Amino acid sequence: MELKALVTDRITAYHEYAEAYKQLQTASTPEEYTDVARRVVNAYIENRRVWDELNYYQQHRRILGHHPIFRQFSNLKLLRSMNVKDLIRREERVRKNIWRVQHEIRKGDKPALEIARKEKIRGYQAELAEIRRLLGEDAE
Repeated sequence: MELKALVTDRITAYHEYAEAYKQLQTASTPEEYTDVARRVVNAYIENRRVWDELNYYQQHRRILGHHPIFRQFSNLKLLRSMNVKDLIRREERVRKNIWRVQHEIRKGDKPALEIARKEKIRGYQAELAEIRRLLGEDAE
């Protein structure tokens, strides 16, 4: 599953890179140029991280495991093994983490961290959705 998700991420990163690169050619203001350049660099870095994982797997027939997706899948396995009481506690912690990171983004004092913070929020939201799905299954 992780490798399939990596391939999907690589395709997405490539398309994001290609689209942002086109926009880079037509950027007119310094702010727009900075935003688009940041997207180009982040898409390139993500594409490279995925390539490193897939290339390592191709050469060694083992997973390298440095990409964040492996941590996400491990976290999902852990959630599925938790009892209802622990899931409810984890749900509360995740909701507080989402609020905290959103608050940091709203402050806007560290724009260089905005992309990483948004990525954190997406991870927390995915975890929260899985927790709620698991709690819903247990309630039925």
